Amino acid sequence: MWQTLESDPGLFTELIERLGVENVEVRELLSLDVDSLEQLGKVYGLLFLFKYRRREYTETSDQGVPAEQSNVIFAHQIAQNACATQAILSVLLNTPGLDLGPQLSEFCEFVQHLDPESRGDAIAMSEFLQTQHNFMCRPQLMVNDGPTPITSEEDDGLYHYIAYVPTEQGLFELDGLKQAPVFHGASSLENMVKVVRKRVDRHRGDLRVSLLAVTQDMRQVYEQRGQIDLLAFESIVYGIDFYAIKAVGK
Repeated sequence: MWQTLESDPGLFTELIERLGVENVEVRELLSLDVDSLEQLGKVYGLLFLFKYRRREYTETSDQGVPAEQSNVIFAHQIAQNACATQAILSVLLNTPGLDLGPQLSEFCEFVQHLDPESRGDAIAMSEFLQTQHNFMCRPQLMVNDGPTPITSEEDDGLYHYIAYVPTEQGLFELDGLKQAPVFHGASSLENMVKVVRKRVDRHRGDLRVSLLAVTQDMRQVYEQRGQIDLLAFESIVYGIDFYAIKAVGK
């Protein structure tokens, strides 16, 4: 069983490391604009957490792009509570040049030519992915006082992750609850800000909404830019010897 994963950038960064991917981290976005994204170096994708409402999926006219017309690796969400890891995979598996490590590289090769439903099944049945996902979850209290009555979708506590991924073909919204990827035009930062800001505005007022960026290791960015003060601060956050920083990413 896949457990609920807390929305935390540090936790997601550790999950990515446990999957075997190097030099990638997750940062929380406090503002959504081109300047803020440019400060993050390479932005591989954005993760958006929002309140799930069934009517948004039944009322939308956005049918997406048929899988055969897109080169993106897109999977339907089969396993309940797997949306966080699935959104992260949507970014990692669709970003060329990343060092995915042996296990995730093998998984990517296996699912590359499958249809979205079969990819979702592969994720749901992967012991490796489920183990790493559940390792990052808080222990659940085993208390059973009977079912909790749910009065409406507004009170059911269900939240959902999706990913926005810039590719050579353009910007795609990858949501495992939809039938296909959704194409949003150019993959530029300007267009990404415009598209995602419009989506975030639909959930304005919900304090649990969050937006995270999947980026290159910021220690590399600070080192390349000669921002020694930020590099030193980052080393403290990561608990790394500052004098060994020069070896980071090499």
